[in-house]
Amino acid sequence: MNAVRTWGPAFVFMAVAALAVVAIAVVPWGLEDWRRCGEAYDRIEGALTPVDLLALRPPGALARGERESGCDTDDYFASVEQSYRPGSSRAEVEPYYREVALRHGWRWVAGEASCFEKGGVTFSLLMEGDEYVVGASTVSCDGM
Repeated sequence: MNAVRTWGPAFVFMAVAALAVVAIAVVPWGLEDWRRCGEAYDRIEGALTPVDLLALRPPGALARGERESGCDTDDYFASVEQSYRPGSSRAEVEPYYREVALRHGWRWVAGEASCFEKGGVTFSLLMEGDEYVVGASTVSCDGM
C-alpha cells in the first residue's frame, strides 16, 4: 500500500508565513507613505479653508472632469488640481484668480505670473490650450 502525502496544510502554513514576512517588511513603508502624504494633504486642506480656490471659477468657466490629486512618495509632495474650460474670455481668468487669492491671504511670489503661497502651500494657475488648471501643492513656486 502506497501512502499519499498531501501538501494542503503544509502549503497553507508556508504561504501564510511568507505573506507575514512580506507584510512585516513592506507595511511600515506603506504606513509611512500614508502618514506623510496625509500630512501634506492636511496642509493643502488647511490653506484652502475657508475658501477653496480650486472650486471657485470666473463666470462661464466649466469644470472639466473630476478634481485630481497625487502624492510623490519619494519627496512627499502632494498636489490637488482641477481643470476648467474658460468662459467667454481667457483674458479674465488670470486676473480673477489673482484677485481672489490675494483677497484670501495668499502671497504672490515675485517673478511667477500665477503662483501664490500660503502656509507652506502653493496655489498656481496654468493655461493649457483651450483649458486651464488651478492647483494647490506642497511644492514651492520656484520648485515647480
